Formats: sequence, C-alpha cells, structure tokens
Amino acid sequence: MALEAGAGWRILFDEDGVLAVAKPPGLVVVPGRGDDLGEPLRQQVERHLGRPVWVVHRIDRPASGVVLFATSAEVHRTLSMAFEAGVVERRYLAWVLGVPEPPEATIDLPIREGRKGRMKGAPDGKPSRTEYRVLRTADGCALLEARLHSGRRHQVRLHLAYRGHPILVDPLYAGPRAADLDALRRRLGLPPDEPGIRLHAAEIAWRGPDGQLRRIGCEPPAGFDPIRP
Repeated sequence: MALEAGAGWRILFDEDGVLAVAKPPGLVVVPGRGDDLGEPLRQQVERHLGRPVWVVHRIDRPASGVVLFATSAEVHRTLSMAFEAGVVERRYLAWVLGVPEPPEATIDLPIREGRKGRMKGAPDGKPSRTEYRVLRTADGCALLEARLHSGRRHQVRLHLAYRGHPILVDPLYAGPRAADLDALRRRLGLPPDEPGIRLHAAEIAWRGPDGQLRRIGCEPPAGFDPIRP
C-alpha cells in the first residue's frame, strides 16, 4: 500500500534506509547530461520528504514502476553492491509486437553504448542476460514477464527488439519493424506523443539487514494494457 502520494508518483516502502517509489511514465529519475526534462523524480522525492536520498538504480524515462532510493550513504553502498553483484531480483512486464517463439527463453546479448542515446548489442559489450516468458497474447501482440540477471541501460528494450519484438510503442528500438509499430499505434488509437512505453518495473526484491527477502511491487499505470483479451 502506498504510504504517501507525490505528483504522479507514490511511496511504496520506507524502512531500514530503503525507499521504494512507484514512478509514472515520462518522468526521469535523474537527468542525463544536457537533459531538460522537468524536475526529476529524485528532486521531487527530496522536496517531499525534506531530506536527501541517494539514487540506487534507474528505470528508463518512458517506463513505469518500482525505483529504489537509499536514505543513508551506508545503505546506498550496500544496495549498490547488491545490484552490482546481481543479487537483486527485478521483474518487468512488457507488451511487445508479435508473439515470441519459443514462449520462454533467455536472451544473452552483451550491451554497450551506441549513438544518440541508444544502446547496442556488441561482442565487446558488458554481459547482459534477460529471461522472458509469454503471459498472454492478443491481437498479434504479447504480454511478457521479463526477469533481469544484469542491469544495463535499456536492457529489456534492446533485448526484446533484438529478438524481433519491440516494446509497444518504443520508436527508439523499433528498427525494421517501425512501420508495423506505427500501424499498430494507429489501429489501437494510441497518441503519437504519449510519454510512455508499455514497459513496467513490476517488482523488486532485496535482502534487508536481517537477511530476510523484502519484495515490493506495484500495479502498472492506467492504460498500460492497450489490448484487451
């Protein structure tokens, strides 16, 4: 249950130096170099709480879902090391174009920085692994559950597009399926300038100071499911 509400975001958990926030699509966690995208989530949270928070990880601006902050430098170090070691569990939901075959698989594709804010798959990139499974299909699209075993920038978006199934409606990684994605957008009546894509950080789990697994999740925002079964 949310503890407090912010401007489009809400606090899900605030204990033991860990703050979990549900981020809406279209809001940056922290701005990149040269970005002018409005007040970032971190700054809004600090203003709301009246105290500083430390960024543990990010999710993409057009995505929604759970983001962890730390409320002390010590907890920030602990959580950052847990993310780096790959022991933090992260589960995403994603609507994609087409239906992947097989319906369950692991994508191993090293990732490095590309051009113009994009990431790219490359042999000399950092090891990156995503597991997915199809939850349901409708109208030539599929709702997937994706579990991350690494935390590269744009990882889910790039990995699924690499398999030929870009996320709705993600023009950055549409590639050769850009025309198909645009046609689907028009058919579903999705606005061309909406700030979000159908990618949601549904759940995150980490071990607290007592060694117990803490699991925090949140439901996707209204309109996340553009296709009814």
